[in-house]
Amino acid sequence: MSILEKALARYGLSDNEVKTYLYLAGVDEKRATEISETMSLHRTETYKVLRDLEKKGLVLSVFGKPVKFAAVPPYKGVEHLLETQKTRVKLLEKEKTDFLALWSSIPKGRIDCVQSKDMMQVLEGKPQVVSRAKELLEKSTGKVQIFAPDRYLMLLYQGDFTDRLKACSYDLEIDLIVEDSLKSRIFCEQTGWANQRFCTNPAKKLPCFMISDEKELLIIYRKNIEGQRNGKHKSRLAGLWTNCSALVESMKVLLLGLADSKENLGHSGGVISNELGLQVFDED
Repeated sequence: MSILEKALARYGLSDNEVKTYLYLAGVDEKRATEISETMSLHRTETYKVLRDLEKKGLVLSVFGKPVKFAAVPPYKGVEHLLETQKTRVKLLEKEKTDFLALWSSIPKGRIDCVQSKDMMQVLEGKPQVVSRAKELLEKSTGKVQIFAPDRYLMLLYQGDFTDRLKACSYDLEIDLIVEDSLKSRIFCEQTGWANQRFCTNPAKKLPCFMISDEKELLIIYRKNIEGQRNGKHKSRLAGLWTNCSALVESMKVLLLGLADSKENLGHSGGVISNELGLQVFDED
């Protein structure tokens, strides 16, 4: 249930919406009062959650006295959520084009160039962090250095970052440093790209970071947030981007210290299953 809740939350549903939908999906239609009592929600909040779920196409109202509510089957509900997200992205892409066209038509005064200044940016959430990582990769012209402890390997594996990295490896010098562990070795075997090196176990306490052309740095870490779930502290993916030369140089020195071996990994033959090491870990 915890995995299902996290999966639905990624579609933009609140905690109460997720729990209410999963509850209704596992039972017959229920009255709002029954849902309120079972979910320990105030009656007003229950009606708000149900109406919001109805607007998102996940819940149906059943005519009668009193009115009851039923969940749309999960396979239909998730498909509807996915199509909604796709439509939203298409609209945003169109709005981006219109916005840039409008912006270019507005007379502007002289804008000082800040490229040579030391800057930083704090990023919150997986989408923002991954987006900046892809941006750094696409901007790179010479060398990309990545340090990825085991707990961050899935971040590279998910989405199309790994595919982009593999494609860029023909034009860029890519140096990947990972832990000397089974999961890391399987990851390197399956991707089959870059110059992989291994570091010792204490590295697992360090964040993931990426250096682009020895000029820009992206540090990726997990930020603890208030509250607990299932007895565990909740965390959220966060990042820090900077072009500060002092910080970039410091992380380059750290990379040199982390490298325990310059051994390149090739394919050792045979098929290695994802089930052996690349297990999905929770991401908020």
